[in-house]
Amino acid sequence: MFRKHLICLWYVLPLALLFAWVLPFSLEAGEKKGEIPVTTSSQEAYLAFTEGREAYEMGRVDDARSLMDKALKADPGFALGYLYKAYLAGSAAEWKSNLELAFQRRSSVSEGENLLIEIEQAWLTKNPETRFELVKTLAGLYPGDVRALLLLAGEYQLRKQVNLYREMAHRAILTDPRSPLGYRALAVSWLFNLPIDFDLAESNMQEFAKLRPGEAIALLSVGDVCRAKIDFHKALKAYTAAIHLDPLSGIGFSKRGYINSYLGQFDDALSDFETARSFNGGGSLIGSPNNNLVSFFFSGNVKLAAEELQEMHASLPSGLDAQNAASKGKNGNHRFCCSMIAHSHGLYTAPFAGEDECCCLQKDFTLESFPPDPETVDAMFAFVKSIRAINSENFPLASQMAEEHALLLQPGVKPGKSQVYHYLMGVISYRQKQYQRAVNHFQKSDLSNQCVKFDLALAYDQIGEFEKAEELMKDVSVCAFTSNYLPDFVKMSQSYLKRMAVLPEE
Repeated sequence: MFRKHLICLWYVLPLALLFAWVLPFSLEAGEKKGEIPVTTSSQEAYLAFTEGREAYEMGRVDDARSLMDKALKADPGFALGYLYKAYLAGSAAEWKSNLELAFQRRSSVSEGENLLIEIEQAWLTKNPETRFELVKTLAGLYPGDVRALLLLAGEYQLRKQVNLYREMAHRAILTDPRSPLGYRALAVSWLFNLPIDFDLAESNMQEFAKLRPGEAIALLSVGDVCRAKIDFHKALKAYTAAIHLDPLSGIGFSKRGYINSYLGQFDDALSDFETARSFNGGGSLIGSPNNNLVSFFFSGNVKLAAEELQEMHASLPSGLDAQNAASKGKNGNHRFCCSMIAHSHGLYTAPFAGEDECCCLQKDFTLESFPPDPETVDAMFAFVKSIRAINSENFPLASQMAEEHALLLQPGVKPGKSQVYHYLMGVISYRQKQYQRAVNHFQKSDLSNQCVKFDLALAYDQIGEFEKAEELMKDVSVCAFTSNYLPDFVKMSQSYLKRMAVLPEE
């Protein structure tokens, strides 16, 4: 079944300069600088197209569609205009129809425009190698075009060639320092590709924001980096500023709602979630301005971005809680809890078995793009209240909130069926020095989560089960963490193994 398009948020250029009238004529923006021409018989069409392309690339979908329609009304033979209409299509039929219209009008356009149409057709025929060769040809012919360079970067990303991806992003920055797109591409790579460097991600994203200060997407992107760094107050400030720029940004409200939830500001979080749900499914339905950074990885193909994000959202559940839950909202609650567990360890996201932090962070970002179902909000709040009560050593309240969380998600089912409940009760028991009881609870929790493994290892150590503790600590100590970021609990696991003479001293 075709899924409507997500906005692919890679590339943007300043609005074009006015050109002198010549009829008939071909407006070829920046050709002398090695950029892909924009061929049309109408200056009005040209100006509407360049403005619409900017709107498209900044996630302002309704504006983009209106402007592309205006461009095509002024020049019905505008091949590139139809190609972008295909990018903005809301159905498979609409996409194919506009792609065919672009193909039919390609006889009088430049080689670059022809290549762009052929690249899109290669997605239709599902021929990745042909598409890759076409993109390389395009970037070679137009070395001064930031879009062409980042299309090639996107191909390298799909092939997991991270160094080449970053090289192309650097080249895009050098090619046109006034364009925010190279900075944004580089920021996303440092955020989601190993090795991660949050400082580089933030500095590059700030450059993007400086170059597009009036775009909500710029501030949302800055907020996303701050959220990844667990700098929730700074993320909250950025999301709030984005909402002020775009009061109809459902995804902005959804992201801010999650930040308020993490901070324990429940009234504000509830208001944000309700507002997000009122904007066409939260502003994150396919076809709406979804500014989730994960979509940056699918440069040049909004369809692939949509499919990947939908699949990722469908895969958010993990463990027994997810298997027993009936709705997507309940499934996502498990991941929310895992993220909160990670935060309690000073970790920005909670790795699961077979997943590194980059993958988990992408899934967290996807989850936070969708406002939770109303029935799961109270469960989220109960979990946060339990964590906060544990930290303040109010164990009766922590236990009460742990039970409430389980009952909210599974009415009529004993809390003992919930993995999240057992994790909370394990921590409560450990803090009360009831170590065997803590072990019993942790064993019933989500043991694919590295944070849970670490807590269980600590409990095993306290009851003298040193071999079991060492085995779990070994798993935690060799997690696929980033090369320049090591969470405290991983360092602690390594220190533990050194004390037990399992790892050599440095």
